[in-house]
Amino acid sequence: MSRKLEEALAAMGPGDTSGSETLVRYLYQCKVAVQRWLATLELSEDSFILCEFIDDITTVTHGEIRFAQVKTRDRGAWTAAKVLDKGGGLDALVRSYNLAKSAGAAASVRLELILEGPEGTLSDTRTFFADPASASRSQRSSLVSLGLAEDDIDDFLGRLKIVRQYHARPSIDAVSIRLLMSLVPGHTANVEATYNTLLERAIAAHTGSAATADPEHPLALHYNAGSHQPDMVDEHVLSRAELLRTLPPVPALEAEQRQLLEAANGGALAMTDLEWKLRVAGAGERTIAWAKARRSEASVQLATRPMISADLDPQLERLTERLLEHAEAVIADVVGSATSAAQAGRPAEVVYGRLVQQTTQLGNLDQDGVFAGDGGLVLALLCELSDQCRFAWRVT
Repeated sequence: MSRKLEEALAAMGPGDTSGSETLVRYLYQCKVAVQRWLATLELSEDSFILCEFIDDITTVTHGEIRFAQVKTRDRGAWTAAKVLDKGGGLDALVRSYNLAKSAGAAASVRLELILEGPEGTLSDTRTFFADPASASRSQRSSLVSLGLAEDDIDDFLGRLKIVRQYHARPSIDAVSIRLLMSLVPGHTANVEATYNTLLERAIAAHTGSAATADPEHPLALHYNAGSHQPDMVDEHVLSRAELLRTLPPVPALEAEQRQLLEAANGGALAMTDLEWKLRVAGAGERTIAWAKARRSEASVQLATRPMISADLDPQLERLTERLLEHAEAVIADVVGSATSAAQAGRPAEVVYGRLVQQTTQLGNLDQDGVFAGDGGLVLALLCELSDQCRFAWRVT
């Protein structure tokens, strides 16, 4: 583009920016949905969220439905009067509450208003935001004007939580990535790729066929985990099970993730046990590749060893016991010197590196000459033992 043409375009100004502003707000809501999706890791196994179905974000667990409205603000502060006005967020939550009541599910409902931007300083705003149940007479009247029955005001307010000054649009990505870094093993590049995958799924859930949903008969309120979900709900669902299948192995959820992955692969894990255990313990891609290559070396060497009987190799067993004792001591040392809980929980990178530096010591463990004192092959044996589920690369 020529400089003259560029200057001419700049002089014309941006024109109507409402479309791009709407997109930014929409993406913010999707990013909040990712955080709510990650929060299902702490909920029951059948938990899921719905995006743009009944409400902005709906979190469903075995015994609770949490409707959330997400509101952004460019100028000024949020006040009680603004959230109680049409378009302020509480009007949508009133509608959702009324739908839940008509569906006989009001007793299971929680309500959440998520506000990006500053909170007003006046006492009526601060008091109402901190404790909605303390609403004044005029604030209660505003709820009635939004469609809430007078007899339902106390119940509605008792179920309402107002989240003030939520993560700002410029910082919400960094907050989510930091949250993922505390959950997901691996390096920053892997974490960012995982975050982008989750965000793409959240956007897809938001853009499902929302027009097919019948707000008078919200099927999500009658969801049965044992039955087939209608397609119109499926298009908006982000389940906890899908999240576990998407995330790299998470130490605290290892057993559940493995069960889900094996079920998805017809009873077999899509990766070797060595690779799985390294990922759970926080190893990066290069370390995993090196370990798998070493394990192949050990397999070749072990295949040529004569055994006294079909299942007995006493020299190999003695080396195995010494090797596992040494490797567990390395783990204990690495974990003991870790500077954070995250490092202590995902020590595989450091443990593998330490063992690579100790090949001479590993070779000395081979007192019976199983590998002719080759420390590299002894390390390869450890990788083989990991593939046999005898070494986890972390404290278990």
